[in-house]
Amino acid sequence: RSEAVAVQRRHLDQALAERNHAQASYSAGFCATHLGYLCRVSESLLLSEQSLSLARQAGAEHGQVLVDEMGRAGNLGDLGRFSEALELGETVIADLRANGHHFWAINATNDRAVIFMRLGRIDLAQQLLQAPIGEAPLWVRAARKMVQARLAQWQGRDGSAAIAEAEALFDRGGLALHDYPLRKVQLEAARSRGPAEALAAAEGTLAWAQAHEHVAFERYARMVQVEALTRLGRADEGAHVASAIAGREGLTSEAFGYYLPQLLLVLCEALWAAGDSRSAEPLYRAAVGWIEDCQVRHVPALFRESFLKRNPINQRLLALQAVTSR
Repeated sequence: RSEAVAVQRRHLDQALAERNHAQASYSAGFCATHLGYLCRVSESLLLSEQSLSLARQAGAEHGQVLVDEMGRAGNLGDLGRFSEALELGETVIADLRANGHHFWAINATNDRAVIFMRLGRIDLAQQLLQAPIGEAPLWVRAARKMVQARLAQWQGRDGSAAIAEAEALFDRGGLALHDYPLRKVQLEAARSRGPAEALAAAEGTLAWAQAHEHVAFERYARMVQVEALTRLGRADEGAHVASAIAGREGLTSEAFGYYLPQLLLVLCEALWAAGDSRSAEPLYRAAVGWIEDCQVRHVPALFRESFLKRNPINQRLLALQAVTSR
């Protein structure tokens, strides 16, 4: 994947030199997508913005531009730039609906619900996810079920029924060809069945993610693996895995498709369980620093209190801060 990005960067430079805006937009968009999978999200965001600008110059179909804008809003959300993500997402959803792209609008609504979850506004996320989606394609319905499951888990409830429904929709729709989303669903299904199954699924996922150089999915699978080992009482093994990935570039600042403080909290808890507070400390400080920086710079004033007090991950991390500072 890194090699493919390097090739497309060269194609981008050549297309720009030739003023071939359509080719340059494609190359920039390719790089943006795969840099996201490589968990280099800040770079991905810059390339996506360049791709969109070039697409407009090339006279690209408006619907495709809107779908790409939806991806940009997702990147902003993963980076914790919530004000920008909400503003862009609202515009994109309205434009997608106005242009007849109703299924993509549902997908963008799912992403917006995740932003509200992270901001601690479960009520607003529920309102979005309860809206009927009619006879949408199976992949759209599966995606909605997965976000509903995440919402349930965020509230400390059992999301396994929604995950099972999503898995069944994948089977019915012949969506197994879409390997990455299918594996995400399968990993979450195993995770909902307890730590033993979660551990086995995580190890299988890691092999796939490493083979495909999907760094973001690998990090998420590592989180599931460490969490499972800790819950199984295998603290030393969990701490060993946590220590092995703790120093990786971007681990404490870049996330794609998951909530960064959640990963850091799971790693800290594994290290604490093994009595390794020293290794946990920089990860813990990074998590709290990320939350505090977002709250000051990127959370709308209306959501600042809920972000700190009703996001369960933030709440847990800040409660630990209060204990450790005594």
